[in-house]
Amino acid sequence: PEARAAHRLLRQATWGPRPGDVDRVRLIGASAFIDEQLSAPPSAYPDALLTIPIGATQEHFMQLALSAPDQLRQRVAWALHKIWVVSAVEVPDAPAIVTYYRLLMNGAFGNYRDLMRAVTLNPAMGRYLNMLNNRSQQVTGVPPNENYARELMQLFTLGLPRLRPDGTPMLDGCGMPLPAYTEDDVRELARILTGWTFGDGNPATIPTRLASENYRVPMEAVEAYHDSGAKVFLGVTFPAHQAAAQDLVQALALLFNHPNVGPSISRQLIQQLVTSNPSPAYVAAVAAVFDGGRGDLA
Repeated sequence: PEARAAHRLLRQATWGPRPGDVDRVRLIGASAFIDEQLSAPPSAYPDALLTIPIGATQEHFMQLALSAPDQLRQRVAWALHKIWVVSAVEVPDAPAIVTYYRLLMNGAFGNYRDLMRAVTLNPAMGRYLNMLNNRSQQVTGVPPNENYARELMQLFTLGLPRLRPDGTPMLDGCGMPLPAYTEDDVRELARILTGWTFGDGNPATIPTRLASENYRVPMEAVEAYHDSGAKVFLGVTFPAHQAAAQDLVQALALLFNHPNVGPSISRQLIQQLVTSNPSPAYVAAVAAVFDGGRGDLA
């Protein structure tokens, strides 16, 4: 039974047990094994990958999955990738994918709020879900693209219905799920997220127009392209004339502190790491840990 339990843990917390791994877990115990994995330094995605075809990055990923010591970090980073999806089919650029995946590796045991901000300003995500170079209606004459705003709520934080702590939906008097947000919230969040373009990595320079391609550093704001009007998102007023970064911080704080985030993200992580159909009690237990540490992924 001990060997079976160790094997099961390794199937969930690594890319699969290697010779000696089951004995190692049986020797030091499950908790000590997890602590050992949490303290292991991240595997590197070297700079050499930035200048060669993207297939080499995919090969490097497979090599790490087979042989790298930081197995739990890699499994959690992959689980986060399955939530915060960026596709190399749509963004076939080596610097974009390497920088994006480094971000997930470095954030795998960090705080979910920090991850939300980092991925939101990642230019690979910006290109994939159309936040990059998304300008206000005052500039273009048409409403801004709503793609990232919608997915940030639906996939990355809240989910569609309002949730109980165990991840089951709250229902109205007719037995229908109560929505976590409205179409007005999507439109307002799209306005909030306008104005971001490629960065240059130099905080001393302030972009004043759409910048040339650079996937290696976070996006930066062009204030002239940001919708500076007043907005109402999730029932909270955003004052007029706030900078793009101020609007972003306020919006991400609202989303992160929403009661849906714990059960929504906990359920998705369970599905990616353990089982595809977790019970409400299982979701509630993990969500309680998420909320107790308020987003501490470790």
